[in-house]
Amino acid sequence: MTLFSHLTPKELNVMTVDIKNLSCKRGEHFIFRKLSFSISAGELVVIKGQNGSGKTSLLKMIAGLILPDKGTVSWHHRNITESNDYRANMSFLGHKNGLKMALNPLENLANLLALGECKQSLPRVETVLRMLDLGAHCDKTCGQLSSGQQRKVALAAVILKQKPLWILDEPYTALDTQSIDSLNKLFMEHLANKGMIVMASHHPIKGCQHNIVNLSLQESL
Repeated sequence: MTLFSHLTPKELNVMTVDIKNLSCKRGEHFIFRKLSFSISAGELVVIKGQNGSGKTSLLKMIAGLILPDKGTVSWHHRNITESNDYRANMSFLGHKNGLKMALNPLENLANLLALGECKQSLPRVETVLRMLDLGAHCDKTCGQLSSGQQRKVALAAVILKQKPLWILDEPYTALDTQSIDSLNKLFMEHLANKGMIVMASHHPIKGCQHNIVNLSLQESL
């Protein structure tokens, strides 16, 4: 049973993001160029590269937050700059968590879901928080939580929005081993429901039964 009730089975099966000949300049020099790949339903793409190789810039281009110097990003074979439904099917999480420190996890999640025009049942919210070991911390403000716990609240918002495409910049930052394992289980659940994930990460993905594509930006120059 799919989590993406707004999409038909046919739309799920043909869901794809196509990156074609994408190039990014920093000053007068390309940090990557002529980069082409696709993200399909049930697929995880892991972007690797040294600091400064353009991982964050690439993710922002895929999210439509910045424009590429050359090339295109397409959703269902249509440029995302012309797509009416791309943003509605995508969740982006960068380095910043976007939380209000004076609010507790549940209040922050309520705000983030409302901003994304998403609704979620309380049992599902509680399940995700419990899987991320946040259930016992819901009475604390996010300012009282550790950096790893704050990161998990931000990740919980991505998960609970139930968008098909997740774009994540170093999602494992500040997480301990147990939290990483719990997060990976939620990633696997998303992929099993024909979701798509593209992330920048140095962390190895263990125990994944789904299709993983490793993409090195060092090879795109």
